[in-house]
Amino acid sequence: MSSILVSYLQGFIDLCSDYNCYIVRVHCQIMPNVPHPEFSQLDPQQQLLDAAARSSSAHWQYEPIKQCMPDIVCVDYLGAISSTAPGRQTDRAANGSIELSKEAILHLSADVQWEKQRQKNQTKIDKSCQKIQEALRSLNDYKRTCELRGVSYYDSFKLQLEVHDFNAYVRRLELAGLWDEIIEMLRRRELPDGFEAREEWVRLGTLFRRLVQPLDIANYYRHSKNEDIGSYLSMGRPRRYKYTQKWHEQLQRAPVGSSLVSCFWAVVEELQAEMVDGRAFEDPRDRVVKLESDAQGWYSSGSLGKDVFLGSSSFVAWWRTLPEQHKSASCIAKLVSL
Repeated sequence: MSSILVSYLQGFIDLCSDYNCYIVRVHCQIMPNVPHPEFSQLDPQQQLLDAAARSSSAHWQYEPIKQCMPDIVCVDYLGAISSTAPGRQTDRAANGSIELSKEAILHLSADVQWEKQRQKNQTKIDKSCQKIQEALRSLNDYKRTCELRGVSYYDSFKLQLEVHDFNAYVRRLELAGLWDEIIEMLRRRELPDGFEAREEWVRLGTLFRRLVQPLDIANYYRHSKNEDIGSYLSMGRPRRYKYTQKWHEQLQRAPVGSSLVSCFWAVVEELQAEMVDGRAFEDPRDRVVKLESDAQGWYSSGSLGKDVFLGSSSFVAWWRTLPEQHKSASCIAKLVSL
């Protein structure tokens, strides 16, 4: 029975070669001389319990075995084995109480090398942290400068009339490039599994998303991409903001989609476009009420800047076009009048 099981698992490992480093855990815990149930005098229930105990014991030995693996590059060697050997490689090396085939040893070695490479990648990404922080400080200074001039940084960036608007545009591109590289490495599993849960990167990602995404939205609607591609929220939002939002919500254990403060201006733009088209206020009324409620909560928590409610803000200008009956009962009426 054990030889049949070994043969089956070896074929399964070849079939699923992309997952060799993980399947080897199962491959390593094969135990010889397992009696056939029909000829065994042991209680079947006891056999199951014993097998479970042996499997658990083998599982806990996986990590020490992996740490003892030699530092070798084995991908080409695996190909050499399959191309030169006419049959299956059955030589085994004993590691503690577990017997490992030559292929299993190579797969474990590859696993070790991959983990080391992912740690090196993380070290490289960590070095870019200071560059990201510097760019964010520059954009935060830009936001404060705009506010001192009595205009929201969203509107100033969208108009692109001043030199500091262009400088902010360049900073936005630099940050987009840095974060896109991080996200692509995550998608290719080139960073450690715990990277997305590191608090320093979650905080940095949240600051980046809240400060820079409004500029992305301004650029999107400045070039009227919504007319060619569709709304920003449904078609234009990059992964770098979706990922960093997910990190924040997971760390805070908040409901999925509850941290959309960085998308405030995208909702405003879509509501403006709908009402310009002549749609009656009653159609988007519920969405307007929700936006006002969200804006009040975000402002109270400090997530939404007060520049949104400046008299010259395009949001305030649009809000003042709403029906008088609605404005008088609005939860943000006092904020707009500040």
